[in-house]
Amino acid sequence: MTAPEIVSPAPRDAWQSIVDSDVAATPVSQTPQWRDAVCGARRGRDVSRLYRWDDGTSLVVPLVRGRLRPAAMAEQSSWPLGWGIGGALTRGDLREDKAAAVVRDLMAQPVRSTYLRPDPRDDAVWRAVLPPTVVANPRMMQVLDLSGGFGHVWKHRYTSARRNDVRRAERAGLDIEVDDTGRSLPLFEQFYRQAVDRWARRDGVPLARARWQAWRRNPPRKFAAVVRHLGPACRLWVASLRGEPVAVTMMLHQGTHVTYWQSAMDKEIAARSCAVPYLVSLAIERACAEGGAWFSFGDTHPGTSVTRFKTGFGPTEHHSAGYWIPGAGRSGRR
Repeated sequence: MTAPEIVSPAPRDAWQSIVDSDVAATPVSQTPQWRDAVCGARRGRDVSRLYRWDDGTSLVVPLVRGRLRPAAMAEQSSWPLGWGIGGALTRGDLREDKAAAVVRDLMAQPVRSTYLRPDPRDDAVWRAVLPPTVVANPRMMQVLDLSGGFGHVWKHRYTSARRNDVRRAERAGLDIEVDDTGRSLPLFEQFYRQAVDRWARRDGVPLARARWQAWRRNPPRKFAAVVRHLGPACRLWVASLRGEPVAVTMMLHQGTHVTYWQSAMDKEIAARSCAVPYLVSLAIERACAEGGAWFSFGDTHPGTSVTRFKTGFGPTEHHSAGYWIPGAGRSGRR
């Protein structure tokens, strides 16, 4: 096999063309628009790579790198933790020889390491070609198949406990608003800040430290960047009880693929009224009505309480990993 031609950053039109070839199964986190949001929120540099082979194969690896460190000490990622799957996109099935060529190229980059979070569908291919020096970060994707429509999903995929949660929310009399303009973002951020303080008290962490850690993980510009770059494809679902907002969820749309990305809430009232499971269920119902094929619950660690909550909607679990691939810069990982 001849060596590929490599273009960096990956041209937007070539990247979008690959997304469009598999639009039903491609989540929003693998699109150029998501790249724009990641770079905008993290003030990072787009170092995505397009690989082209003589046989006509094209492959894109989304990548972003921080601007503050010299390359030899920097890490580049696809994507940073908390931003979902970047992976490598290509038309059709990924072949091992192509994946191996990408790994060789990434290991030759003048950086400390590359964090690659592949699509779970391709995880076996990557594991087959990665060297033993690579460190794996176990991850899991939960994806709900929407075939058969909402009635089928409700009856055959939801657990009985989840259906009871939805009925309880309906009895509570919640009012629902769907916002695709971003005007509800300040409310989401307010609930998120309250949650950070609540977690700090629960875990006995000093408030200042908890807020600093949360700011590093999810700075306000992160959510604002997603709203700005996705536009109407980012929908904020707001539940209110007797005129007072109690919960907000953030749903991301890409073709026939919907992703439940974030939620924030008034913990006590939202728990009593089952506001969050109700919002998620309504988003699933809307996705079915709009011809959706897949509803993704995002990229998570296995075995967490959040993962168990999502299990109630009946998604299929896809276990895979993210990988720290050493580069040619200074040795060692974080």
